Amino acid sequence: MSKLSELEEGKLLQAVESLTNECKTLNIRVRALELQLARGKGVLSAVVVVSSGLGAIISTLLNK
Repeated sequence: MSKLSELEEGKLLQAVESLTNECKTLNIRVRALELQLARGKGVLSAVVVVSSGLGAIISTLLNK
């Protein structure tokens, strides 16, 4: 048998439920931040590719 009173068991269960809900909420937020980071990396990669392409075109035009 447990050495906890019914009140203590209730408080413990409530704390566990609260922590479970908090973990779910934080997991959702982390997933959203990961998606934003992935999109940001994609945009940065596109900017690098476009700028290097434009640089190559400009240097070709200037050398002619």
